[in-house]
Amino acid sequence: NLTLLVIFFVKLFTLLDFFYFMQAFLRSVFRQIVCKRLPLKVLVRGKNRMSEPNLNPEKAPTIRDVAKLAQVSVATVSRVLNGTAKVSQKARDAVLNAQRELGFYLNANARALAQKDSEIIGVLVSEVSDPYFGVMVRSCEEVAHENGKALLVAQGFHDPVREQRAIENLLSHQCSGLVIHALAIPDRVLARYMQDFSYMVIINRILPGFEDRCVNINNFQGMYLAVSTLIKNGHRKIA
Repeated sequence: NLTLLVIFFVKLFTLLDFFYFMQAFLRSVFRQIVCKRLPLKVLVRGKNRMSEPNLNPEKAPTIRDVAKLAQVSVATVSRVLNGTAKVSQKARDAVLNAQRELGFYLNANARALAQKDSEIIGVLVSEVSDPYFGVMVRSCEEVAHENGKALLVAQGFHDPVREQRAIENLLSHQCSGLVIHALAIPDRVLARYMQDFSYMVIINRILPGFEDRCVNINNFQGMYLAVSTLIKNGHRKIA
């Protein structure tokens, strides 16, 4: 019984080490994707204070309301919130204070359509309940947060129709980058997306012709290294 217990804990710690390794690996890969492949924009950040939500949707504040309260022009409000031009510190503070007081938020969808870009990175996984994808999404979110981005996560459930629908949905949100795990979609369909959208990256799959945008893990080599480590540490009964 003691031997079985020891073997159980060895396997448990090996599995935990694998998950920690995968988290670090995926964080590193995603950081390269975000920092080197995707265009980043400078975001305007106010003080570390949360805005009060607007509790009356029938009278949602507008950019004109913010400008009126801050006693500046609508153009100045737009410049501050979008970070498109320099404004005085006094005007910036007035706009951010008015924004917080009114609970005003820019329409991200409208801005994405106008700029053909957004601050969102789309991620497609099979199932978020899977521990592997849970680690992956968490790592992606951490790197996205570091770069002023947010994640939009979709699930494909190993179904070609749902995977394709998820990709189309992410594209409709004008995501500035896509990290796609899709094993059920045929190569010819996935290749069309890769051809049309240069900011799409594939994981756990090598697509011919797009190898430089594919990230694949050598599971055989990983298992070989794990078992070799156990053998070097004196373990012989490995299930």
